[in-house]
Amino acid sequence: STNVGGISELVIDKKTGFLLEQGDLNGFVERIKYLIQNKEIRKEMGEEAKKYIEENFQMNKVIDSYIELYKRLLDRKKEMR
Repeated sequence: STNVGGISELVIDKKTGFLLEQGDLNGFVERIKYLIQNKEIRKEMGEEAKKYIEENFQMNKVIDSYIELYKRLLDRKKEMR
């Protein structure tokens, strides 16, 4: 995946996938060849990616993190008064 925007929050380079600079076509082709040739690595990366997303991006966890953020922002606003 290209290392732009929030992608680096979802992809851990060489663990859950590969992060490449935008426009790095040669790197992309090399990573695809590598994954085609290495079934076990491909499987491990897929499993790690699934585990990472389940542990870090479950809806309840995302909601809880937003609630905490809003609480901190409200507390900060109260302190500014």
